[in-house]
Amino acid sequence: MARRYGRRAAASGAYSDIAPTPSGWAGAGNTAWSDAGIIVPWVLYELSGDVRVLERMYASMHRYMRFLEADQTHGYRFGGRYGDWVSLGARTDKTLIGTAYLAYVADLFRRIATVMNNSEDAEHYRAFSDRVREAFQQRFIDRDGRLTAETQTAYAMALGFGLLPPEARPAAGDRLADLVKAADTHLATGFLGTPLVMPALSDNGHHELACQLLQQDSYPSWLFEVRNGATSIWERWNGWTPEQGFYSPRMNSFNHYAFGAVGDWMYRYLAGLNPLEPGYRRTELRPRPGAGFTAARASHESLYGVHTCAWRLEDGVLHIEAAVPANTTATVVLPIADAERIELAPGQHQLEAPYRARDFSLSN
Repeated sequence: MARRYGRRAAASGAYSDIAPTPSGWAGAGNTAWSDAGIIVPWVLYELSGDVRVLERMYASMHRYMRFLEADQTHGYRFGGRYGDWVSLGARTDKTLIGTAYLAYVADLFRRIATVMNNSEDAEHYRAFSDRVREAFQQRFIDRDGRLTAETQTAYAMALGFGLLPPEARPAAGDRLADLVKAADTHLATGFLGTPLVMPALSDNGHHELACQLLQQDSYPSWLFEVRNGATSIWERWNGWTPEQGFYSPRMNSFNHYAFGAVGDWMYRYLAGLNPLEPGYRRTELRPRPGAGFTAARASHESLYGVHTCAWRLEDGVLHIEAAVPANTTATVVLPIADAERIELAPGQHQLEAPYRARDFSLSN
């Protein structure tokens, strides 16, 4: 299978791995890093509702997709030089990672082409992403339905990117939970796995465990960093430890976004403010208590105004406050046995509902 990095890759349509590009250091066309050329415009469109970012980047994104098609063999793609960068524990197969991301970005570009009313590209990349997904299932899922790579990252990626047959998702979610528990309720993930583990747990019946991970304060964890004086997110879980002190100064940033991606889970899954349409034109407000959390609040200022979802638990009653800007709507999903849905018009709202954790399946 072809592997193209550096200047030749850039000339063929691949984005550089980082920007700006330090001379003689960074390559191009590596999985996840260069894939940001597809992912970032889509996320900007989702959050802003402004289609101009897709219009401006479409030709460049299309060239990159052509590069990816040329850089795969029968649906498989090597994951490049980084893999699940600075992960702990067992390494995840780079071809699994490269193939998973290939299916993911191909499907993103299908959605982008659909928004741009380019039916030819949309159909082409729908078929292409389907072929890659089938290749993933053939090579990386064994007869028992388990992945050939038994790592947290592999299961989180397969679940988060929609690469598994529907009937395999419950067992995969349970297996991911087992791997987290086997690590004594810690993560063993790097840049690629960490943003996906928490949503994969919450979406597949293990929200309580995800909340426990957030509260973990022993190494490695987010609160371990806080407990040891951090005021920003570190690049490495072991950027500093009591036993070893500082990791090598050659690559040890103490202000790095990657592991901070947990903030997205906190907004959408814990506080419960989740956009359903680009630009927050329609939102889902879904409070999700767990692991002793008694309150959460999230706000987002979109072009329409400030959206808010706040909740607190008092004496078995869940109190919810919601702000819905003009020209938008919201759906509140109450955490009760039947996951009751309430449609909200623009305005300020206060709701109450009885809450018993055992009544609510958080995978609903």
